[in-house]
Amino acid sequence: MALEDYGIQLKDLPSPRSAAFEQFLAKWFIAKTEGYRGEWDLSYVKEFAPGELDLARQLLRRNLDKSQTRFVEGVALLGDVSAVPVLQEMYDKESDESRRLTIAGSLWQLAKDERFYESIRRMVEGGNATLKQAHFHDIELLGDGRAIEAIFDLLEDRDSFVRFLALNALNRLEHGRAFWVPAPQLPSQREHYLAQRGNLEFRQRLTKRLRSQVGCR
Repeated sequence: MALEDYGIQLKDLPSPRSAAFEQFLAKWFIAKTEGYRGEWDLSYVKEFAPGELDLARQLLRRNLDKSQTRFVEGVALLGDVSAVPVLQEMYDKESDESRRLTIAGSLWQLAKDERFYESIRRMVEGGNATLKQAHFHDIELLGDGRAIEAIFDLLEDRDSFVRFLALNALNRLEHGRAFWVPAPQLPSQREHYLAQRGNLEFRQRLTKRLRSQVGCR
């Protein structure tokens, strides 16, 4: 798709434009080389010329109706609180639970909207293993004890891969680093965490580590 397919006419944009803004246009509307939450490189945003951040937010917001996940994630990544009412309306109308989770995640990042926690609980308590596998990483966006509770819940999920994701996450939070090994090689096993689940001090340590990782205060 070209810029025009997203309602963008270069002749209508301010000129000259910074190299950083040209990079933004290329990555989000032309090449679309990225697109998974947590993998967007936005380091160039700090090089925007005055007014370009607001313009970038506006362009993403205008394309929220394209039903493309990157725009939903993008308005949150650029801190566009003006998009909150649009996202709330989208959430209320959306029937696909995966997309609802993505929308709710952006609402949480922008406005701490409790729709996100409600969506997380529905996912955790539901039986859709594919949904849990795809959105497990979203749980940690909560950045509080409720995220730890959800991960503990998934440690006892019926799906083996969901259980592995939970075990791996708890190991990362407890030991302070990522592990790229099979479950049996992780330093702490499922039985250890089930035994510690009721230990308030242990859970508080995990929550503190989680907050530091997701930038919560």
